[in-house]
Amino acid sequence: MSNVNLGTIFERASKWNSVRYPRVYNHELSVNLLDEELNEYFEAESSVDQLDALCDLVFVSMGILWKTGIDIRLLDSTSDWSNTQATALLKANVFEPIHLVASVLIKYKYVNEEYPTALAVQTIITLCMVQMSGMGLNTEESLAALLIVCNSNDSKSIKKTEPHIKANGGDKGKDFVTPEPALLDLLIKMEKRHNGN
Repeated sequence: MSNVNLGTIFERASKWNSVRYPRVYNHELSVNLLDEELNEYFEAESSVDQLDALCDLVFVSMGILWKTGIDIRLLDSTSDWSNTQATALLKANVFEPIHLVASVLIKYKYVNEEYPTALAVQTIITLCMVQMSGMGLNTEESLAALLIVCNSNDSKSIKKTEPHIKANGGDKGKDFVTPEPALLDLLIKMEKRHNGN
């Protein structure tokens, strides 16, 4: 696990998207996908479902970055910017990081011209990672959760999709492997670590 980082997740999300979409950014679909995952977080009835939604938010955000054709050097520079913005938001608010994701998403939806896509989605990624930390996961566990979701997504059927349509919408395929059991195992191990077992 030590050689896994967010760059690894970006590569996985990029590959997943590349076999399902042309590399075309669609603002409306991007907002809708993020909004769907955020709603899943708030409607979740268990910590497993919350963690799944957070990982999906990160995965979707990485896919959006890929669709914009972002240069990895720009990704590095906006990463610092998004971390600074996320830190300032967290220091100035009593809300949990996931509540700030909702604010970033609203700004991204309505102020797209003045709010760069790379900054918006990287801020969302940062806030989701902080929310995972708030759930008790360390960095390695958070990355492990993201890999579980990457593996689950890779088990979905592959069909090229138009840039404005959700890939695998309603049809994940017969070989789809749901991420929840592996995420539950991860959360159980996390609890044991916190309890000194």
